[in-house]
Amino acid sequence: MKGNKLIQLTKPATRRLPLALSALILFILAVSLPAHAADVIIEGRVLTESGPLANASVSAYRSYADLRNGSGPVAAATSNSDGLYRLNLPPGSYFFTANGESDGRRFHAYHGSNPLTVANETFWLGLLATPRDLPPAYADGQTGLEGIVTYKGKPLEGAYLALYKPDSKSFKGLGVRTESIGSDGRFRLNLQPGSYVVTARNIENGKSNRPLQQGDLYCYFSGNPVEVKQDQKARIEMSCYPKGNRDNFVATRKIKSDVLNTYSEQQASSKSGIRGIVTDQTGQPVAGMNVLAYRLTTPVFMMYHVYHGSEHSALTDRQGRFFIPLDSDGNYGLVARDTLGDGPHRGELYGLYQGNVRHAVSLKQGQTVENVSIIVGRVMDDSGQPPAGTAPQVVVGTTDGNPVVLSDTVITRDTVWQGEIIIQGVVAVKRGTTLQIRPGTTIRFRKTDRDNNDVGDGEILVEGRLIARGTPENRIVFTSAEDKPAAGDWSYLQFLASNRGNIIEHCQFEYAFAGVMIHYADVKISDTLFRNNNRGLHYNTADLEVDHSTFVNNRIGIRFMRMEGNVRITNNHITQNDIGVLFVRQHVNAVNFEQLNRGQEVPAYQGNNIHANRNYNFSLGEEQERDIKVPGNWWGTPSTSAVAELMYDRSKNPTVSRIEFEPFLETPVAGAGVRGLNPEFIFAGLAKNDSRDNETPQAGVLSGRFLMADDRPLSGALLYLYNLKSGPLPSLNRYWRVPNHSAEVGADGRFSIQAPPGIYSIGAIKRSNGLYIGPPELDDLFMLNLDETGQPRAFSLKPGALLNLGDIRETPVSARKKDPSEAVTAIEGVITDIKGKPLEGVLVFAFTRPAVVGKPLFVSQPSDARGHFRLAIAEGGTYYLKARSNLGGGPPQTGLVIDGNKLEPLVQVSVNTGRTATGIALKTKTFPGRGRKK
Repeated sequence: MKGNKLIQLTKPATRRLPLALSALILFILAVSLPAHAADVIIEGRVLTESGPLANASVSAYRSYADLRNGSGPVAAATSNSDGLYRLNLPPGSYFFTANGESDGRRFHAYHGSNPLTVANETFWLGLLATPRDLPPAYADGQTGLEGIVTYKGKPLEGAYLALYKPDSKSFKGLGVRTESIGSDGRFRLNLQPGSYVVTARNIENGKSNRPLQQGDLYCYFSGNPVEVKQDQKARIEMSCYPKGNRDNFVATRKIKSDVLNTYSEQQASSKSGIRGIVTDQTGQPVAGMNVLAYRLTTPVFMMYHVYHGSEHSALTDRQGRFFIPLDSDGNYGLVARDTLGDGPHRGELYGLYQGNVRHAVSLKQGQTVENVSIIVGRVMDDSGQPPAGTAPQVVVGTTDGNPVVLSDTVITRDTVWQGEIIIQGVVAVKRGTTLQIRPGTTIRFRKTDRDNNDVGDGEILVEGRLIARGTPENRIVFTSAEDKPAAGDWSYLQFLASNRGNIIEHCQFEYAFAGVMIHYADVKISDTLFRNNNRGLHYNTADLEVDHSTFVNNRIGIRFMRMEGNVRITNNHITQNDIGVLFVRQHVNAVNFEQLNRGQEVPAYQGNNIHANRNYNFSLGEEQERDIKVPGNWWGTPSTSAVAELMYDRSKNPTVSRIEFEPFLETPVAGAGVRGLNPEFIFAGLAKNDSRDNETPQAGVLSGRFLMADDRPLSGALLYLYNLKSGPLPSLNRYWRVPNHSAEVGADGRFSIQAPPGIYSIGAIKRSNGLYIGPPELDDLFMLNLDETGQPRAFSLKPGALLNLGDIRETPVSARKKDPSEAVTAIEGVITDIKGKPLEGVLVFAFTRPAVVGKPLFVSQPSDARGHFRLAIAEGGTYYLKARSNLGGGPPQTGLVIDGNKLEPLVQVSVNTGRTATGIALKTKTFPGRGRKK
């Protein structure tokens, strides 16, 4: 720990120096006497609501774990009689606290912006201390937490509580649980046992969960983290202080020199970040919008960006302008919203940045990205259509049979498609723009998989409006461009908070992950065929009409969540899917999460033929607590017991709610399904491509929850799924096998992943930084589900099965504890570029065939500074090696190792079991950064 001695000014006996001069001298002395030349000086003052807190201990910690565990701080100082302190710190990120006593009372301060970035400039950091809270009191009862939030000793009205796991990187944005506090300042939550960091906020203008600003109140329980115990209710009381407004907290003379910026002022004047403007569709600026920047971890847009908050954000001013200070390189997705927490609701102003299909800007540290423009509109707005454009429509495609190929594209003008369109990437329809598709058009999607999740990335994303009107004779077809098409070759046609007036008539969707996906939008669908998809139709909050459509041979015909929006599903034929209709519980994080599923707009499923689906005609998802009423449909039989047999609800699982299907129709609905389409056409397509009859069996779904040995969820991890038919059992420390499939694990440890039938083992990896596929690095945690003998557990996934593995409890192994010497079979060598220069940080992959087909079987740790690599494998044999800078593909980046020509021969190496093959030389090339000419 560094010693920090406070520089105190002595006062003359006869007269006092002017206050401003005293502060200035203190400032000059402080900045001229750093502990080390590279250190940064932080000046500040510790105050209670009664005045300065003298002799307070001010500390700066590298991490919350150090603060929590009582490890020594990086630096500490003691405040003087005016509460003044000074710290010398090297640049970095720190958690700042203060502790002290006054008049027999103990006080504690925790800065609400922790962790704070200390760069290269001195700044002022005020700490407002509140009375130290009493330890939690426990009483028998339902497992959970209750208490009261106060400000200056009085209950605080209009606040909300946010709980976080102690291993979170920061305690900002939405927590693992976020709930409103009652008007009396009291709260009561039912929770899973575990440790929680408890905070509360009171937003001055009432906007939920936006970043804290001057005048807002922040509350941090000084006894954090709180341990919630099984079958006990923990009770706490916590105090708040105002963010950046000491005058509302205490009346005392000011000492800080105007020359010295506060931390907030320094952040606001940052020269590194994203600057832009938010407007409506007419170009008028919109004030008071929250603009959030998300550090992207995948090469494709992820829907969870719509739901969650971010610690990187800004509020637009009266001219709609915003600036988000950022100090790290990366790609940042941007979204503008007027309300935070949960997905957007009807009437909310919302819009993604649409400068590209990832909705992202690239930032280099120390630079500012200027002139970023975001257009917002009201979600599911009933006030009418967007203003018509004055420019002529752009026509894409021909009628002479020559296809048009589109890569990643943002449509910014009203556009017409015709003929054959081939999409290899994502096409986004910008807000205020209309895409019209003419009858007889065929849209084919080439399978590209940049995030390696076995689902094609091809997508049409509509924030504007789409009109796809086919005819019975000339249908509009959305399908795969692959020679052997399969479900999941492309993603979906997605409507995301789009303009109103979206129409789909006489269309056909096949071989998609989800044919049509609707979030917070208005869409009308009629006479449309959904077949051979993972999901035919998926919707969330929506104004939706689906009439006279057919859903056949999908894994799920229709999947939905929430009861919000006007939804009518009538005269449809839903048959020969694994599950006809699936109603799932929303699993996003939100303010007042427990109220998330309380929508009262019950969807109308009436007059449909829903029958002969392979597993269930209608099913509820895990933990679904909402009853659903679906009377007036034909279920394939007049027998009540036979109808109930193909319903998955409380009658089969006591943890879910009920499906109320009576009264039901005893005979089929005449004319249900697509009108004017020969049934032989529908089922002929199934006979040719039915997953049960071709080389790709019907996939199943695995679900469950990862828990550590102490029952804490393994949050922020990646699930790894290993097909035991394609390789050996995975290992904790002898070698690193590449998983066949992967998926993100939720904050509560829950997971769900689709996979082909087979025998599998399962594991998970929690990174110390980011989410990516690859071998564990220093401080990463790796978990395998083991059986009683300590070997990876094997389980069988049947075609179309929904297999719940329940709770998987294991102790994750740290990469620090791995012993490479146990890898008794290995290949060692050196990686260089074509000029012979050793390459550091490069991975080596081992294939079992002499061609880059599918995924490799094993991967090495990154090469060291000498280019040396060690590739551990399960057993001897002949392997074919290649090198690349990452596992997962995606677009090449300047300076990183790339594949080169995939026709190039790989390096063949043979090794005996228990031996190490040495002296292997791999030469590869780095990407020069010269993109393809346009």
